[in-house]
Amino acid sequence: MPNIKNQVKQLSKDTVYYGMGGAIASFIAFLKAPIFTRIFIPGDYGYIDLLGTTASLFFMLMGFDLMSGIYRYYYEYKEKKDRKLLVSTGLIFTILVAIIITTIVFSLKPFMVKYIASKEITTRNNSLFLSLVLMRTPFSLIQYYFVSLLRLKREPKKYLYINIFQIIFNFTLSMALVVGLKMHLLGIFLSDLLSIVTVCLITVILLRKEVILSFSKVMFKQIFRYSLPLYPAVIINWALLRMNRFFIFNFCSEEQLGYFSVAIKVAAILQILIMAYRSAWEPFSMQLIQDKEHKEIFNKFFRYGVLFFGFVAFSISISSRPILMIIAPPSYYAASHLIPFILFGYAFNISHQSLRFGIAISKKSQFMTYAQTISFVFALFINWILITRFAALGAVIAILPVYMIKCALLYMFSTKLYKIKINFKIDIFFFTLLLSSIIFMLISYKLSVIHSLVISITVEMIAALMIFFFVLRKNEQKMITSKLSSFIQKSY
Repeated sequence: MPNIKNQVKQLSKDTVYYGMGGAIASFIAFLKAPIFTRIFIPGDYGYIDLLGTTASLFFMLMGFDLMSGIYRYYYEYKEKKDRKLLVSTGLIFTILVAIIITTIVFSLKPFMVKYIASKEITTRNNSLFLSLVLMRTPFSLIQYYFVSLLRLKREPKKYLYINIFQIIFNFTLSMALVVGLKMHLLGIFLSDLLSIVTVCLITVILLRKEVILSFSKVMFKQIFRYSLPLYPAVIINWALLRMNRFFIFNFCSEEQLGYFSVAIKVAAILQILIMAYRSAWEPFSMQLIQDKEHKEIFNKFFRYGVLFFGFVAFSISISSRPILMIIAPPSYYAASHLIPFILFGYAFNISHQSLRFGIAISKKSQFMTYAQTISFVFALFINWILITRFAALGAVIAILPVYMIKCALLYMFSTKLYKIKINFKIDIFFFTLLLSSIIFMLISYKLSVIHSLVISITVEMIAALMIFFFVLRKNEQKMITSKLSSFIQKSY
């Protein structure tokens, strides 16, 4: 039998380190929100989000998702020099592609400005802001590549230190440029560029010994064969996450996109945990493939994931309106009813990611693309139907059905390639929490901040007790009780 406790302990430890940077970022964003929401109108937030979405598209295009191939084969090489050669091969190719795509994109900039320009901003400023966003993208990619080495080497502390430095540096710059020098939107885009370039250079200098200036054709073919079938899936996955911004911007208004963007920022509290968990899970799960009992381990982590992320999504959801009332002026309150749908969509996606591991184990990554393509077609249809009728509300309602279709397809393909039986009964608990959060949102809409906070905390405590006594198994109850008892004893 696998030692599940040790596995959970190791994954939890890594997740904490990866999540601390996100937690600090969330705290900094919380500090900035009361200031920036009084400087920028909802339409400004929508425009910032739209350009950020554009930058993320080119980030995906430049990356070719080679890191997935490196993750898959890194642990199969036992010698340190071979691992360095594998990483260096991917890095050299990535830098060459980034140079080529950046050149092409800048030549197309006049055409792009016509379709993603804010009506409230001059053409010259629209062009300038887009240039700043595009300039930061290749530096973001290189930084991501080097920081991923720390994940591969299972060095979450170093990962955390670099992350903290970037967060603090960006905060200082943005406050100086936006508040101090009153540069408004220019201050946002300029601070992002300067912070990313600075941190990229520092990361390269610190980790330069982890790469060598060598390129292996054999290794490149190996990682490229694995990554290339995934590449369309990565782009499509980006579209599943981001294309709703373009629908809202073109079919509705910048104000509606602003509400959507603010709701996403509140939901980013959950995204911190998701990014931390994913950062720890990807290398962790690839190592688990070597374990003879990996089927049982994947099944257990599926259950734990649904329990944990479902409850966190519920807790944030019922607290989201008072949070928004604290950090933003009344002009942003309309975003509160969007937040629960976003949270549960995100929670469903991350908690069901283990459904795809039959594809990873069989190394037939093209099935990821098949699932993503079908999901993308469905997402286009449902987003167009809902957004044109319900604006930003339609966009958030569409998130969960799209992820459900995607995960169902991934599981169907995965089980055909490599049988891993999953117990889906725990999903009843997940959707019960979703329904409860929607009901709570409807009945608490007109409450004051204090009343909302008191009631939400009370409901969270009741929900936690009900989960403990009616959802958790006896061995899980004993494990939690033991941990709490040990923690209390150490505290005294």
